[in-house]
Amino acid sequence: MQPTEIGKSIGARVKFAVADVSGVEPIEVFTTRIDTSYGASAIILAPTHPLVQKLIAGSRSKKTQKLS
Repeated sequence: MQPTEIGKSIGARVKFAVADVSGVEPIEVFTTRIDTSYGASAIILAPTHPLVQKLIAGSRSKKTQKLS
């Protein structure tokens, strides 16, 4: 039974809205533990994720730098 289960995950896709930034789509994540999403306090994106530049552009900080 195990060989047919490897690599397969049953779960859910959850969309988190981005607060205080206009024009940004919700961030979609996959989780196998939907019950733990209620306690989420942060979502971490890789520096190379395309959404990072949009989030930085919408930042209130005056000292934002473009990541390369």
